[in-house]
Amino acid sequence: QLACPLDLGCHSVDKKLLKQIVFIQNMKIIFLAVALLALFASSSAQLSCSDMQGLVENYIDQNDWNNMLCISYYESSYIPTAQNGSGASGLWQIMPNIWCGQPNCPSCDNTGAFFDADANANCAYTVLVQQGLSAWTTYNNGDCYGWSICTL
Repeated sequence: QLACPLDLGCHSVDKKLLKQIVFIQNMKIIFLAVALLALFASSSAQLSCSDMQGLVENYIDQNDWNNMLCISYYESSYIPTAQNGSGASGLWQIMPNIWCGQPNCPSCDNTGAFFDADANANCAYTVLVQQGLSAWTTYNNGDCYGWSICTL
């Protein structure tokens, strides 16, 4: 004897119908789980080289394009939701507590925007203008010398 789901009055429902109802309920749960996994996966997906090239072309001066592509590659692996233990966030691992509210950077009451690719690229431009490429240890370490993985 099958248990009666959803208070259907099992005395009037046959076993075949009960099995169909249970199957449909299970399928709804599976569909929801798959949808949530897809949403989570897409939010932390690595951007492609062409996506990154587009960001750099839109926000960075041409003479710094390849260095900024390299820096973002080593800082975040082109993952917009990357964050390190010190709180550096996004593609260029910008510190929200230092840069929030600065020109072209997210406001201090919306630091989650540092995980938005466009907002992070726009703020990276400000960091670059104010501190130069040396703001990133990746550049200082020489990791971008001879960079050829993703270039313009």
